[in-house]
Amino acid sequence: MPLLLIFIVGAFFTELWVLVQVGGQIGAFTTVVATLVTAALGIALVKRQGLQTLARAQEKMTHGDSPAQEMLEGVALFVAGIFLLLPGFVSDFIGLLLLIPPFRAAFAKRFLKNTQGYTFMSSRFRSQYRAGSTYDGEFTSSTSENDTAEKKNQKFLP
Repeated sequence: MPLLLIFIVGAFFTELWVLVQVGGQIGAFTTVVATLVTAALGIALVKRQGLQTLARAQEKMTHGDSPAQEMLEGVALFVAGIFLLLPGFVSDFIGLLLLIPPFRAAFAKRFLKNTQGYTFMSSRFRSQYRAGSTYDGEFTSSTSENDTAEKKNQKFLP
């Protein structure tokens, strides 16, 4: 816990120092505008790439393959979105790194390789709808004497 706190405080002061340095070079207003523009563009890219990753995961599940890599890429995109929303250029840089598809794919592959021995990652996904046939049909309901009496009694219900 103390190590995490040291990391967060260190990241905060690093972001603040970089913002002050950049603001001193290009001006405070331009720095604020640049931070807002990177956040807006980054979120648009995260949304677009997230939908593409979701489509790839659905395609893999349709074919009976594991969508583990796409799921990890989705987590990386989520983290990228958080970093892009945080004000600052260091966090924006980390977020943009996670938006680069080869970098994100390498991150996911490395994580999967490190967890290959675990059964939840190494088992092959099987769709319950993949094998077998689909049957289409119609049905009709026949009324019996009990059903007819019940319908008559419904007239008296409030």
